[in-house]
Amino acid sequence: MYGNYDGQGNVPQFDLYLGVNVWDTVKLDNVSSTVTTEIIHFSSTDYLHVCHVNKGLGIPFISSLELRFLKNATYETETLYEPLVLLRRYDFGSTTNQSFRYKDDIYDRIWMPKNFPGWKILSTSLPIDACKS
Repeated sequence: MYGNYDGQGNVPQFDLYLGVNVWDTVKLDNVSSTVTTEIIHFSSTDYLHVCHVNKGLGIPFISSLELRFLKNATYETETLYEPLVLLRRYDFGSTTNQSFRYKDDIYDRIWMPKNFPGWKILSTSLPIDACKS
C-alpha cells in the first residue's frame, strides 16, 4: 500500500525482478489500493535478489516481503529452476466478500472472494459427507 514515501502524493508504477528475471509489474489504482504478488521460486543459492525497477512513474517500494519455505515436491515444473507466479487465488461463492486466510493452511495463503452475477447461494441444514466410492 502506497504511503507517500516520496512526498509526491502519486501512486507509482514499477517492475519487480527476482534476480535478473521479470517477476511482475506493480500498478496501484489509487492511494488506498493494495497489491499483493506471489512467486514460487526454487533457489540454488542461500540468498535472493529482489529488485525494483523505477520506470519513471514514482519511487518503487515494498511494504513487506515474506519468505515461506516449501517442500521441493509441493509444486513441480518441467525444469527445476522455473518460477511459478500466482495469477489469483479465489474463494468462489464467498459469503463474506472479504479476503481471508484459512487458519489451518500451513502456507498462510490469502484467498480473494469471487462471485458472479446471477449466482445463487445454496445452503442446507443436512450434514454433508465427503464423496464415498
